[in-house]
Amino acid sequence: MQVILCEPFVAKPLAFFIRSEGKTVAKTWMCLICGWIYDESTGAPEHGIAPGTPWEQVPMNWTCPECGARKEDFEMVEI
Repeated sequence: MQVILCEPFVAKPLAFFIRSEGKTVAKTWMCLICGWIYDESTGAPEHGIAPGTPWEQVPMNWTCPECGARKEDFEMVEI
């Protein structure tokens, strides 16, 4: 696995892990209250989060666009 630095739409470079097949590994996070999914690769531009933004860089005061749950109410899931 190799690390690639890129700048999608944010001020500081992001590290994405590239598998040997050449695919980017982006994580997905699910709201435990309503089931809304946040995908790091697509972000949530209509809710102020640019594509390519890793979960760690999503602001702590950001809330689920569907139910208003806090960031701590999300859990990483495999899709």
